[in-house]
Amino acid sequence: MRKLPLAPILNGNELDIIDKPEAQSPAGRQIGPASIAIISVLLFVCAAAARVAYLRYQTPKLLEKSQSLSYDEAEYSDLAAQIASGQFSYIQRLPYQALRSVPTGQQTAFRTPGFPVVLGLIYSIVGIDPSRGRVILMLLTSLIAPLLFVLYLYLFGATIPALFCGLCWAFWPTSVVMSGWLYGEETATLLAVVSVLTTAIAARRKSIPLTVAAGLVAGTAILVRGFLILIPLAFGGYLLSRRKPGLAIVMMVSCLALPGAWMVRNLVTLGLPSLSSETTEVLWLGNNAWPRGSWPHDTWEAQHKYLLEKDPNFDSLDDLGVYRVFGREALADLRNHPKHILWLLPRKALIFFGPGSWLGIDWVFALLLPIFAFGMITLWKEKSRRLLLLLSGPIASSFIVCLLGFPDIRYRHVTDPMFLLLGAIGLSALPITKLRHRHEI
Repeated sequence: MRKLPLAPILNGNELDIIDKPEAQSPAGRQIGPASIAIISVLLFVCAAAARVAYLRYQTPKLLEKSQSLSYDEAEYSDLAAQIASGQFSYIQRLPYQALRSVPTGQQTAFRTPGFPVVLGLIYSIVGIDPSRGRVILMLLTSLIAPLLFVLYLYLFGATIPALFCGLCWAFWPTSVVMSGWLYGEETATLLAVVSVLTTAIAARRKSIPLTVAAGLVAGTAILVRGFLILIPLAFGGYLLSRRKPGLAIVMMVSCLALPGAWMVRNLVTLGLPSLSSETTEVLWLGNNAWPRGSWPHDTWEAQHKYLLEKDPNFDSLDDLGVYRVFGREALADLRNHPKHILWLLPRKALIFFGPGSWLGIDWVFALLLPIFAFGMITLWKEKSRRLLLLLSGPIASSFIVCLLGFPDIRYRHVTDPMFLLLGAIGLSALPITKLRHRHEI
């Protein structure tokens, strides 16, 4: 393995492509702001074209106004419509979700408000139209490709691997497919990438406002996808490793401000001390007698029958009552069957990192895994562990939550850009490559 010149990371002499007029390319040529802007626009166009083409030619029914929405999409769209109409009571109108049957019209905490607010803002501009919402979301999340290019360039200054990251994401299969769904995965991915980039810039400039902005973006990502709940620890730890305890505290407070406010709302309104009433359900579904490491969706009938035997009134319980039943059953499984739960852990890990998901298009991820591992080893051996903490933090957050519950490609997908960034580092460090990193953060 060829040694990378990572001394600037340890010394704090980072490249800042925003502060400096030019960044050094691997070949010694200068890449300035104009070139960065042009490449970023081209990456955005490539990403948007790939996603629009897939939606138009592979899944055209999603653009039909008469197309029925799935349970998740229907709930998100309904909540977004309430927000777009100025109704903020956050009432779940659909009567059924998974194992629960919460009466229609009751306030719930099942869906965190992040994605409904984003979709609601889109609806308030283009009208309450799921088809238009899909297209706008696709265009917004196409920004991930140029942002990955800028992020790698900001961290390392090497143009070719930065371009590799951007191009890979522009045509990343799972992103191309999921971008047309009214789910929160792509939105959370965009927010996660923005929060990592903003955190790096805040650390470089020692800026409290930028740290607050990074924390709020990360907090919004948590409200979109709750399994990112641990990223404040990663970002705070990164700033502490750079000997910036003040910024670390600001980061932690900012990250937790929005999720904390939502939890207060749930406690005051519903008496529910959690980010979501789904929390205990996920814990039970991932560790009861039926799962073998993944989501046990093929045994709904048996699980529902078990819950009714335990509590005959289960189907008539409100959101808090359902939350308590699942919590009670999850604790009972942990207390009575700890060996089964431990047995599930390696299986969950294999499913999380494995490329064989139900989506069937994550073969590219299988190609990425070896160089991703090599990238992590490279940063560890080069003693650049604080950068490893920054880039692997979102991955660790999603992975730990999946170990507690159950893994799914949708939960890992949000962290795929971090896999890609670390993979680009590994690719650059291979002895057979000619890529060199002139500057790092």
